[in-house]
Amino acid sequence: MARERIVESPNQITVELAINEKFNKIELPTPFRGNWLTDKNPVIWRYGFYKDFAIIDNTFWRYEQLDIKRHKANLILIADDGQRRQLTLHYKKNSSITVSENGSHPEYLVRRLKGLQSCQGHKIDNKRPFFRSETSRLQGYIDGYTPTLGFSTGVAYVRNDLTNEEKTSLINIRPDGRFECNLELDYPAMVSCRLETGEMFTVYVVPGENHTVYFDWEDLKANTFRPGGSMPNALAMGTGACINSGLWRINMPNTDNKGQNYDDFRKKRLQELVQGERYLRYTLDSLSACDKVSRLLLNNWKIQIGMTFFDYLSNHENFSKAEKITGHTNFYDFLQQMPYDDLQSISSLGFSTFINRYEFCDPFMKISKNEPYILEFSRCPLLDILRESNIEPDEEDLAVLVWHKKHAGNPVSLSPEQFQELTAYATKEKYAKALQIQKECEKNYEPVPLEKILAIKKKNDLYMIHCLDSVRNNDFHLPVCFLHDVKTFRELCSSIKSFQEDIPYNYWPDYIDSICKDMQEPTMHVIAKKQLEYLYGQYPLKAKNLPDTPEADVLRRIVAPFKGKYILIDFWATYCGPCRSNIKNNSQLYTDFQKNKDLKFIFLTGDRDSPRNLYETFTEQHLKNETTFLLPQAEYNKICTLFGINAVPRYVLLDREGHLITDNHIGDIQNTLSKLLKNEEKAKTTK
Repeated sequence: MARERIVESPNQITVELAINEKFNKIELPTPFRGNWLTDKNPVIWRYGFYKDFAIIDNTFWRYEQLDIKRHKANLILIADDGQRRQLTLHYKKNSSITVSENGSHPEYLVRRLKGLQSCQGHKIDNKRPFFRSETSRLQGYIDGYTPTLGFSTGVAYVRNDLTNEEKTSLINIRPDGRFECNLELDYPAMVSCRLETGEMFTVYVVPGENHTVYFDWEDLKANTFRPGGSMPNALAMGTGACINSGLWRINMPNTDNKGQNYDDFRKKRLQELVQGERYLRYTLDSLSACDKVSRLLLNNWKIQIGMTFFDYLSNHENFSKAEKITGHTNFYDFLQQMPYDDLQSISSLGFSTFINRYEFCDPFMKISKNEPYILEFSRCPLLDILRESNIEPDEEDLAVLVWHKKHAGNPVSLSPEQFQELTAYATKEKYAKALQIQKECEKNYEPVPLEKILAIKKKNDLYMIHCLDSVRNNDFHLPVCFLHDVKTFRELCSSIKSFQEDIPYNYWPDYIDSICKDMQEPTMHVIAKKQLEYLYGQYPLKAKNLPDTPEADVLRRIVAPFKGKYILIDFWATYCGPCRSNIKNNSQLYTDFQKNKDLKFIFLTGDRDSPRNLYETFTEQHLKNETTFLLPQAEYNKICTLFGINAVPRYVLLDREGHLITDNHIGDIQNTLSKLLKNEEKAKTTK
């Protein structure tokens, strides 16, 4: 292989062309390599020239032709789509370069200025809707990466805090350090990424845009298991570059969560809020940060302070002490200092935790405990059965049984107290035989029309929304706002998920209209309808082909020997307590199904999540006769991203042909198998 020879003198630099003959690759000489930025505000990363590829305008380019004349390089570059461009590089003795394209006026560029890229430039299109479902591409280069580091993949985690879901995408890392992945987003979001060995980074990603980033391996190593850490050498190109530059470089202020009494705690937190804002505004101004950077980081800080309040108040000992000592009636007035009506807040790093604390704070939970029940009264009144059996009801039960008879065959909405009062008699031994007769008698009747039950459910749900809304208004003193709309929307999505197997699709559109009509952001109504279409596309359980991708090919190889059986795949890890408990508790189930002709259990884990010594010890004790796989972490990650798995345990169900039935099986597998076998019999009889 030819090697480059560099001769420097005060007057010139001579570089001989280096060609890797083994791989027939053109390699750019060292003086031209590096990240080149504009030397005036805004400081923008314009070019990345590396050994055998370049990053320009959000695109990877290969060197097709290279002509070196002293300190000048003429380059012809080609992209994957066949596009070409011609550049002329002049290397200066002060370690700067000029770059011209197709004979245009040269642009003067320098290497990194004190490790800082400006928080300006690369404007985001504010005319496009904030909420929009589009695919984004995240790509970049890890400087210092080599396959000998022992990993070749990572995982990108995309949270959707409207639907309270998280999707994953596989990050493929090439041997030369380049990486890429596609991300499905519904709005601009912070995407947390983790490499196989634990190094983490966070990137602000806009739907429908390409994002290119540069990371130094030493920066990444310093952020092992630390999402959102400082990355002083990182660079970004394209939409959102200014935001990412600010996120990677501006250290957030610290807050002290300690406090003995609520007045002191509250005073100290609000002081920190003001001081932190002042510090951030000063830092952002010094970097000429754009409005979006400032807004996002200030929201991050406010939310961070808000979470300290939620943490304090979730400790009931603190709460009781504060209430008793201070006489406060409203501990949630800090919410008025939060970005409660800012759409951008959902893109903040801490929003997921913040909205969760808001949803489950004490004032809302007290209301939720009083959520009405729907009780369906038997058309065979127990009072009649008792009298026919010459059993006289107890005096305290008589009024209740008369009330039951009056409402026989009708669903009724009851408060928790009423429900307990009207069903207490059912635990008495003297009524046990009559209750059994009532149960058998009820089989002779048609079920109560679902429409009746759903009408009451809708009325109850709207009543609960009104009650929770009154907490927002009267207790928190917040106007109708985005924060509360997100809470309501998440409850709507949760309700659809919970009842999708029991309630027909045609019930939901009007229900969604009733819930979403008063929301501040009209796009949320559209997202709710899309979520409905998606969820009901999964039921009833119908198999679908796995995609034609390398990730799916890995799984096909694993399940191929078991074709002809339904397969339940258990994704687990030795570090996961619930995983280990579920496996131990289901040991008899696994034993019962070992020779079953219809169902096969498979257990998958990765060699980093389950170190071999721990894996072998556990499987020897609890999965000795089961089919288990300890996969290389890269292979395991590929399968996990295929199903969007970001946490274990997780259960994936395949049909007899290896087609996907569900990527998140919940409940008793024996009941599911029974339904599937009945469907098979039904299909046979209808042919």
